[in-house]
Amino acid sequence: MTCLVPGCKSNYHSQGDSYVPTFSFPTDVETREKWFRAIPRPKGDYEENKRFLVCIHHFREEDIERNIEYYNGVEMIKMPRKKVVLKKFAVPSIFPNCPTYFTDAVAKTQRLSLDDKEEKRMQDVYKKSRTEFQETEAKFRISSLSCITSKLHMIELPNGWLFHRPDSSNILFLKIQFCDEVSTIERYIIVDESLFCKSFYKEKNKIQLSSSSINDIRLLENIIHEVDLFEISPSTNTNTSATSLIQHVENSIHSLGQAIDTLEHTDSKLYFEIAEASLRMRLTFLLDQLKYLIIDKHARRYNIITLVFCLKIHGISPACYRLIQGSNCLTFPHERNLLKVKNSIGLESDYTKFSGKLPLHSII
Repeated sequence: MTCLVPGCKSNYHSQGDSYVPTFSFPTDVETREKWFRAIPRPKGDYEENKRFLVCIHHFREEDIERNIEYYNGVEMIKMPRKKVVLKKFAVPSIFPNCPTYFTDAVAKTQRLSLDDKEEKRMQDVYKKSRTEFQETEAKFRISSLSCITSKLHMIELPNGWLFHRPDSSNILFLKIQFCDEVSTIERYIIVDESLFCKSFYKEKNKIQLSSSSINDIRLLENIIHEVDLFEISPSTNTNTSATSLIQHVENSIHSLGQAIDTLEHTDSKLYFEIAEASLRMRLTFLLDQLKYLIIDKHARRYNIITLVFCLKIHGISPACYRLIQGSNCLTFPHERNLLKVKNSIGLESDYTKFSGKLPLHSII
């Protein structure tokens, strides 16, 4: 296990019991030839079938792998090897017991391996790309309203948009709409001193579209284009449309209630009987359906007429009932709650007997 480099006494008995790691000649032909040329010893001294060793003292620290590295899913972990090894294309280059020109010559003529060259090239490319990325990010980064003003030339505003800075605390981006020689603000964006951006639709009865903090001029450009492409839908103006719908429903409920009261107080007995058998029940059913539109589903209390009608449909075809209840065309209780009602009143399976107690045919 002694070192073959001339003048090296590693692992000789005269040097004591301290062991110095040694390495065999590489099996790679090209690297093996480099070892022969690097070691200051005539090639004729090497016997063909003998194992030759070179100790660790003749290698640079960067040629030696002392640790095992692995990734545990969070970070890189390093663990010391039990036995140090050489990197793939390491070549001995330090010869302390030989003339200095041997070490100097090897150090100057040693070439990087192909793997080392590729690794170095990749590191250079990574450093260059990271530097370019940081420079680009710094170029588009904004930190104040003045910074936005100075970098406006770097973005492209959609057609019809104008930039306005009314004071030192706000910046406005406006889209103007012209109609019959009258200009109106269709949508606009406000950026305050903290670079918080808010976008709105319409100057009056405004609808807030979005709000976010910005630190990049490109992000501001994207927001402007998104607001420009935003299309208002009939369901967007929820405040006015919902209020109007509720008002119409309440008016209809009031009118139907008056109609039912009129039927109950009519002087014509014959007309009352006919109305009770048909029109009154239909109006009551319709009145309940209108009420359910403006009542929260957890607060709904279903009329006996509605419950009996639902039980009749469910008795004929549960699948049909689920289809109607899920379509939202009519407001019916959930099937689970309907079955609770059925069990609580002990209703038999033959629904025709039960349905005969009320003129359900007048509802259909």
